[in-house]
Amino acid sequence: MAKFPDLQPLTQAVGRQHASALLALGEDVEWHCWTTEHLMADLPEKWSRSLLAVDEWGRPIAYAVASRKGESVHIHQLIVGGEWRGHGVGTALVRRIVEQAEADGSAAVTIGLTSANTGARRLYHRLGFVLVNESEDQLLLELARRGASRVVAIHQPNYAPWCGFFAKMVHSDLFVLLDDVQIPQGRSLVHRTRVAVQGEPRWLSVPCLRSSGMLIKDVALAGEPWPAKHLGTLEHNYGNSRYFQAVMDVVRPVLEVPHSGLAELNIRLIRALATYLEVTTPFLRSSQLPSSGTGQDRIISLVKAVNGSTYLSGPGGRAYQEPEAFEDAGIELRVREYVPIPYEQLTSAFLPGLSALDALFNEGPDARSLLRYQ
Repeated sequence: MAKFPDLQPLTQAVGRQHASALLALGEDVEWHCWTTEHLMADLPEKWSRSLLAVDEWGRPIAYAVASRKGESVHIHQLIVGGEWRGHGVGTALVRRIVEQAEADGSAAVTIGLTSANTGARRLYHRLGFVLVNESEDQLLLELARRGASRVVAIHQPNYAPWCGFFAKMVHSDLFVLLDDVQIPQGRSLVHRTRVAVQGEPRWLSVPCLRSSGMLIKDVALAGEPWPAKHLGTLEHNYGNSRYFQAVMDVVRPVLEVPHSGLAELNIRLIRALATYLEVTTPFLRSSQLPSSGTGQDRIISLVKAVNGSTYLSGPGGRAYQEPEAFEDAGIELRVREYVPIPYEQLTSAFLPGLSALDALFNEGPDARSLLRYQ
């Protein structure tokens, strides 16, 4: 192996000059799909942040494309030529980009990956990046600037949860769905929710196949025609609501598609409702994150795993949370209680604590105004 390569700015002129050679470096990479247009696209600060690695003869052997994205720097592409892989070239490119971002006060450095790109994910994790969002087969990793503030909230993935669930999501920078803890025995909001039926609160329950000690992510759905029953109940009781059809267009595709288990169903429905409410907070499954311990120790571990500085808790956490433990871990404990905000329902008196579906059917997109702490 020749001497370690030199790192140089990948300017627009250099990119144009070496376009063919740079694209050829990724020809054997399954997920690589860049063209000359991708490489030469003009993005904010791209040509002052992107880097080229050349060997001792001046031939391109690796490159990294980065640009400004809001207050952060985003790495769009990192490619290392075959014979140079595993020799620290990719690490050197990323570190140089991170050093520049820290020097100019950027909030964070992010990178998007396909879930199949496990090698790159291991590299970024070694460098301190953490997973901050997942959608389909795409992952978003982030390295936050030292001392940056990040509010993290953690909650079990409930079925069609109430507005308070989404309010916590709105008031956090990252939301962790606790899917690898034991599903509560007996009645639980993980597999049921309340809606208005003939003016009274009634439960909609998802039939599950569960046993004692089973983790939420492992709970299977029972083979019963429950989706049709739930959709029928919603249509019968909310069919005259102002936003019925618009909300059913969001809910129906989720309920009618087969799911591998309860967690997948709940998370898909949470994602769909959050999108309708224009809640953009990224969220992850706890089973995707490195963590340890139980109770508050597990909470602290998860907040640290995503570089959190503040943990947003509901009042129920007071039963087991010790503020001193969070303080010792360098995490601010912030306790907030969601008080239901009345809105117009298809009932004579306001029914608090119903599924967010009730608010959506009656208020539509305006239900987002209900997602706040009083």
